Amino acid sequence: MDHNLKDIFELFQTNADFREGRTYGNGHIHDTYFIETAPTDHDNYILQRLNNNVFKDIPKVQNNIERITQHLKEKINLLPGSDIKRECLTLIFSMDGKSWITDREGNYWRMYIFITDHKSYDVVDTPERAYEQALRFLSDYIDGDTYYKICHENHNLQRTRAQIMLLGSMESQFVAMQALIRKLI
Repeated sequence: MDHNLKDIFELFQTNADFREGRTYGNGHIHDTYFIETAPTDHDNYILQRLNNNVFKDIPKVQNNIERITQHLKEKINLLPGSDIKRECLTLIFSMDGKSWITDREGNYWRMYIFITDHKSYDVVDTPERAYEQALRFLSDYIDGDTYYKICHENHNLQRTRAQIMLLGSMESQFVAMQALIRKLI
């Protein structure tokens, strides 16, 4: 389905003009678009059509994101030399003050400031990354799991266990993986 990205973009509070929109990245849950704006010294954006077949209560999901990004911004702001726009996602609110909009077809959309020269990870590629992700899920669980449950109760604890099992598997196969890599190169 083709979406009028310009019309959707204009429902959000920005100080730039829509120039072009195109698909972006390789997400498998949401449809993601890069929005180029004018003038060129203004921010560009990431616009996402949210999958409400997977996430049944988009306002609650967005509330989680609002809370998390606000918390991170408060912490990052305390660090000397920090750059909030580069070090934390910045949600763009709609004209009616929400962090999402609903279009005429019932699709949910959200928008962030695009972070240039960023790096994101689609796979767990190192034991350190598996450990970091396990800690993140565990910290949510220990903190009382106060966020909206996307799937079910104890979701973050189960995700923590899965990441720790992945880490253990990666570590137990490390020597064999190194030997295979040496053989291939």
